[in-house]
Amino acid sequence: ASAMARRIEGVGWVTVSLRRSISINLHLAPNGHILSA
Repeated sequence: ASAMARRIEGVGWVTVSLRRSISINLHLAPNGHILSA
């Protein structure tokens, strides 16, 4: 059970990091600076 919980937490962190990177890219896109995830 703990292993599955860790996997779920890992996926959650990945989604959060992806959302943050996407939001940063959207904010910096108008300035011409796009970060590669």
